[in-house]
Amino acid sequence: MNEFGFDLFPEPGKPPVLRFTDAAGAILGERALELAEVPSFAEEVAGGYRVVPPRLADLGRRMYDWLDGAEEHWLEEARKGADGLALSLKFPTLLAALPWELLLAQRAFLAGDAARPFAPYRRIGDARRDEPVPNRPLRVLILPASPKGAPVTLSFDDERRRFSGALQGLPVELILEASGTLGGLSALVGGLGSRQLDLLQLAAPSAGRQERPCLLTEDELGRKHESSAEAIARAVGGYWPRLVVLFGYRPAAAPEDPGLAGLCEALVTAGAPAVLGWSVPAGDAAVASATRALCTALAAGQRLDAAVAATRRQLMVERSATWHLLRLWSDATPLAALVTPPDALGREPLGAGLLRAAKAAGAAGDLQREHRLCLDAAHALANVGDWRALAGVLGEFGSMQDPDVPALLAQALWLAVRVNLPVQALVGLCGSVFLRFGAAHPASPYVATTGLYKVQFEGEDHPQQNQLFELSWSMVGKCAAARGIGKETLRTWLRDEGLNDPARFLPALDQALEAVIGESGWIFDRALAPARAGG
Repeated sequence: MNEFGFDLFPEPGKPPVLRFTDAAGAILGERALELAEVPSFAEEVAGGYRVVPPRLADLGRRMYDWLDGAEEHWLEEARKGADGLALSLKFPTLLAALPWELLLAQRAFLAGDAARPFAPYRRIGDARRDEPVPNRPLRVLILPASPKGAPVTLSFDDERRRFSGALQGLPVELILEASGTLGGLSALVGGLGSRQLDLLQLAAPSAGRQERPCLLTEDELGRKHESSAEAIARAVGGYWPRLVVLFGYRPAAAPEDPGLAGLCEALVTAGAPAVLGWSVPAGDAAVASATRALCTALAAGQRLDAAVAATRRQLMVERSATWHLLRLWSDATPLAALVTPPDALGREPLGAGLLRAAKAAGAAGDLQREHRLCLDAAHALANVGDWRALAGVLGEFGSMQDPDVPALLAQALWLAVRVNLPVQALVGLCGSVFLRFGAAHPASPYVATTGLYKVQFEGEDHPQQNQLFELSWSMVGKCAAARGIGKETLRTWLRDEGLNDPARFLPALDQALEAVIGESGWIFDRALAPARAGG
């Protein structure tokens, strides 16, 4: 996108000067203003914005004319480019608080132009961070908080479903911080390390104060904890992602919250390169829609300014009343892409970075974080239907001891017989499941014979066929021994139980695994998974 800027340059004892600049900050024009012009204009627009309902088109035209200038026509020149317009606004609070997203020309809001995207943003300071664009999928960390006694109650499970649903089908690595605390946020961000996180989304009730804006996160006991910009900065510990997204919740009938805009600005001052948020608390539908539109664009490798423009435009298409309240604050860091496009050469596969971080956490003794990051990697692969990779990731849980591991391993094997894993990988997975279940488990005979069948009929050319056969046959023997079956009756038992007939033992394996998983234990929609060969 083409970038231009406006800033208000105050000269002591003189009328302020409005400057029009290019992307490098070079002055393209300037206009002296009357001493009372800025407060008068700001009050005119702010007053019109407070009217219910506001005349948005009239306000947009008035603001456009004021920036454009009666003689200069700066905006007309800036809009001639075909690549869209990013507009940097370096204004004092009085002007920065105005709804510049409403700019209108030729009876159309600039924000609604799909051919030439429009992204105004409020420029805060001159800090700049120049880093290479990471060649991997978009990685998003969401912290939903619902402290006791807050004006809005959020359910972690509901928030996971909301955001997972919003990102359905997108190649995005989603991490949800389950504790709702800044301590949990700090541990996750620190565990991932520098430049390993692209977007941090904070979804929590707003305290509703302008003098000290903050979100209401949780303490270790689930009570309200006022999290200011400085507290959030300490939790991030210098590992700021490229974008922070701020969603402050409130009761439906609550008045506007003037503190949210102040918190967005304060986060940039505290070190965040860019912050996107509503100037008032938003509802669930708008949050979900904005999350999907934003992440769709960012995951595709679009520039940040173009992604924000697409998000606002989507809200307009859906006739959301909040489209003009979604605002961007930024320092001098270029509004470039957060990650490379999915087809970039050598791009890291989806989930690989999370698995690497999980193994590092496990090596450091943080088994809970290891489990959490492995599960996040699995969810990311399930989200896009990469079934073979998902089976492999779920098999990683074999060495873990969490209560949900049996159900996760069962899902790994359930998928493995449908995606035709290589012989050695499938036998290894059968061995992990067998060890976790034990020989006496009802599913174990079907697990053992599945591995044995794979070796016998697809492993003829495998260099380790004999070892794989012996491993599988030993599992079959242990199952028989656990049921009091001796060598003399083993073949009869195999025949009677259908363990020598894949048309019988594979459906039985499905049923046994599904019983372990239960109806609520699936991390993917099994209706979308491929069918097992043979039905």
